[in-house]
Order: sequence, then structure tokens, then C-alpha cells
Amino acid sequence: MALTFYWRFENSSTLDGTHDFSAGDTVATDNASPAYSGATFKVGSYSGSYPAASASHRFDPASIISSGGPGGSSAGAVAFWFYTSSGRLTDRELFFYARGTASANDAIALRCGAGNTMYLYHRNATNGAATLAHASTLSDSTWYFVVFAWDSTATSRRLSLYDSAGAEIGTTVEDTSTNFTNNLAANLTSRFQLGDNTGSGPFGFVD
Repeated sequence: MALTFYWRFENSSTLDGTHDFSAGDTVATDNASPAYSGATFKVGSYSGSYPAASASHRFDPASIISSGGPGGSSAGAVAFWFYTSSGRLTDRELFFYARGTASANDAIALRCGAGNTMYLYHRNATNGAATLAHASTLSDSTWYFVVFAWDSTATSRRLSLYDSAGAEIGTTVEDTSTNFTNNLAANLTSRFQLGDNTGSGPFGFVD
């Protein structure tokens, strides 16, 4: 699996070709005025800041999300730091979101569950959703690192969480028995984004 996207959020919506990498789009579309925080960050000198409802950085997924498999979504891995504003660890709050062109219900996302938990979410507009939930309870205003990966050909999904010092939180949750191929998005050609997609911000920070 090749690296297709890496961004340090260093105070610009244009990726730095020296320190950042993209196999496709290199300029974020700013939705609802996202910003860059030099006060709350984890790596480098800034983070992506999402201070208002629907604030997000959006990218064209062409060449970044693979064209192989159903909708280019049969296998992949995503990882990033996040820090939520007070009250944002609520059911359906989104951290990462990629969606299809015809329907927002063709999607893959990292979402919050009830009780300050987190889950990986695959959805096909026709066949519905498949989720994978982590058991650990998280807290607002705290840096966490998340890693999630999936491979439908191997019926494999994994979700791991780490604290600000890099120590694993709880136990990695892994499912290798559920066939979720029918739950993969028909396509993911509309966009992928970091930040708030629910219209209920402020969201917090990603790094």
C-alpha cells in the first residue's frame, strides 16, 4: 500500500512540496472558514483548526484514493492526530470523511459514538452501513492519535487509538470475519475532508 497523502498543516491551504506529499490535489478547498492554530498543535508549529460549524479542509480524491475495488474503497489506511472542542465527542461527529458523487451515503468516515467512543464507518447508499467500534472512552480537549485500516478482500478492519505520549489506549479492535464488501461506497469521487461535516461545530483541531 503506497503513501498517497501527507499534510503537516503548517499555516497554508497549499501543501508544501518539500515537507508534504500528495499524489493528486495539493490545495485544500476551505469550507466555512477553517484556520490554522499556532496555539493548539501537536506536530510542528500549527494544526488545522475548525472553529465553526461545517469548517473543513476538502480535497479532490483523484489519484489520492485508489481507483481499485468498489468505488476505490476496497483497501486503505488513514492516521492523524485530533483534539476536540468541548462537547464534540458526541454521536455522529465526524473527523475524517470521504464521499461519493451521487450520494453522501456512499462514504467512509471516522465518527464518534455515544458515550465519547469512536468507530470506523463504511456505507453503501443501497446496502447500508458496516461499523467497527473501539471500546475506549475518550475526553475532549485532549490530543489522540488514531489509525484505521481496512481490506475487504481479506475481510479485515482495524481501529487503534493512542494517547498524546504515543501509548496505546485500550486494545486495538480488529474484525477479520465480517464480509463488508457490499457496504463499501459505490464511489468516493466527490471529496475527502478533515474537520466538521455535521454543521454542529466548533469541532477542534487535526494535526
